[in-house]
Amino acid sequence: MIFWPYSKPAHYSILNTTWINENVNYVTNDINPPNVSQARPIENFWGCLSEKVYEGGVGKSQLSNS
Repeated sequence: MIFWPYSKPAHYSILNTTWINENVNYVTNDINPPNVSQARPIENFWGCLSEKVYEGGVGKSQLSNS
């Protein structure tokens, strides 16, 4: 799994990046495109997931919380 933080300065603070470097594979700030949703694959993922969840006409009211 790769952690892909948003391009917020707090996500790249020294404290956060030190911990992340020691514990997690993540996308570094220098290769994380700023505010360009077309360049971030995760943006496409949510659209594809939504299509799969609701294919066949299933709506929110038909989903169970159990």
